[in-house]
Amino acid sequence: MVLAAAFVVGGYVSLLASSSPDGLERVAEAQGFLMFSAQPAEGILTDYQMPGVDDAALATSLAGMIGTLFVFGALFFLGTSLYRIRSEDEEGIL
Repeated sequence: MVLAAAFVVGGYVSLLASSSPDGLERVAEAQGFLMFSAQPAEGILTDYQMPGVDDAALATSLAGMIGTLFVFGALFFLGTSLYRIRSEDEEGIL
């Protein structure tokens, strides 16, 4: 159920996000040091765009869902690993 809610947020609600610059970017632009900022690294989902997907809304939605799956997978792996380590420690103590 939680994963389904995360998919809705990552896949649909992300389409409602503002394309305006955030507060830090706005201040950097106003103060004239935006040009010194680091450029984002090239990757598969840079700026929520996907290779081979021409529709920007679909690409944003898919990027949100892929990001949701990645975070869920990473946390699931971390959680099961930590649980396994803790279980092994408790068995050794008893």
